[in-house]
Amino acid sequence: MVATSVRITARVLASRGLLDKRASRIILTAAVVDDVLGLIVLALPSAMANSAVNYLGIALTACPNLRVTISET
Repeated sequence: MVATSVRITARVLASRGLLDKRASRIILTAAVVDDVLGLIVLALPSAMANSAVNYLGIALTACPNLRVTISET
């Protein structure tokens, strides 16, 4: 696994016993959104370099993940 903001943030919050707090859920949601957007930012140039950008595929992958994450906050 890679060191993502979600993994690091969750580990710190768990070590302090704060995972059940509302503020922690908001922090983790922001970390998930940050990771998803970061993956999109990395995927776009890679796809452009191969001249095969599938914007629909990117949207269909990102939007449901962000919607579920935000609705659970």
